[in-house]
Amino acid sequence: MQTWQQRLSCRPSPKASGVPGVTHTVASCADGSEVSVWTLPEMGHSWPGATAGQLAASSAGLSATDLMWEFFATHPRKA
Repeated sequence: MQTWQQRLSCRPSPKASGVPGVTHTVASCADGSEVSVWTLPEMGHSWPGATAGQLAASSAGLSATDLMWEFFATHPRKA
């Protein structure tokens, strides 16, 4: 993520995640784009919030699917 932020001349800004131990950083970039990073320490390679499947992590305290949907809903593709 740091590489993307550097390439796009972004300025990271920590945000409240609302989940203990979870950090959320949003970086506004020079080209108008945004890089959003959620960090869940000790989560490993899992899918936070999933309730079924080999990578499910239902006890993560947040849903990766919901976070992705929210990000893309607020950042629609420009034609």
